[in-house]
Amino acid sequence: MPSDPVFWHRLQFAFTVVYHYLFPQLTMGLALLIVVMKSLALLRRDPGWDDAARFWIRIFGLNFAVGVVTGVPMEFQFGTNWAGFSRFAGRVVGDTLAMEGLFAFFLESSFLALLVRGERRLGRVGHYLAAWALFAGSWLSGYFIVATNSFMQHPVGHELAPDGALRLADFWGFLLNPWALGAYAHNMTASVVTASFVMAAVGAAYALQGRHGGPRAASCGWEAGPAWPPACSWRSPPGTTRRSSSPATSRWRWRPWRADSRAGPWRASRSSASPT
Repeated sequence: MPSDPVFWHRLQFAFTVVYHYLFPQLTMGLALLIVVMKSLALLRRDPGWDDAARFWIRIFGLNFAVGVVTGVPMEFQFGTNWAGFSRFAGRVVGDTLAMEGLFAFFLESSFLALLVRGERRLGRVGHYLAAWALFAGSWLSGYFIVATNSFMQHPVGHELAPDGALRLADFWGFLLNPWALGAYAHNMTASVVTASFVMAAVGAAYALQGRHGGPRAASCGWEAGPAWPPACSWRSPPGTTRRSSSPATSRWRWRPWRADSRAGPWRASRSSASPT
């Protein structure tokens, strides 16, 4: 059993960070996909996309709440586990941590409340703009945290104060750390991929059960999720079946879905008509 307290501090902090990150990783990806769904609903005037957005906004809200609860202990551990680091570099990394809490977090939480409860009062356009504000708050929050971590990997924009601690010398140099830009691109791509696969998986489960209006109302992970671009080329739209008269000719024909006990929970009805 290791007796070094640094080992146990690292182990505790690693557990807290990893467990916490399971939740914001999904919320940041969902924020973009919710904007995609609201955009499709507004442009196509299709209530199906509004239904899908409402469903995932509630999932976002639950995930956001759990993420907040798991993130609070991590903030305290900067002082309990890493008090020496906080005293030495707190005047630098404290800026981005404060910006994450004061600007991005409150922007995200405020507009999440409007998305969940204020659709009738805001109207379609107002609700759509609230989705954009939620997306902005979520992704700004992610950037401020990534910038904080990037300073620990590649410290820039600081200088040594007379008392021996670090202080901020170049705010924009610190905020636009080249390490942060690359890490942020990697992090947010992974977030969108995660949300897309979760969306596709939940949508598939609902479609198989015939719940929540079928595939589209439960999920847009296949159509809107960047994690699976090839799916758009072969996935049959909800309520359709694919039929081709020759290898070179294939068309989509709309047919209602029906229950078929011989072929699983759901099976598309086939049409004997030739493509037109």
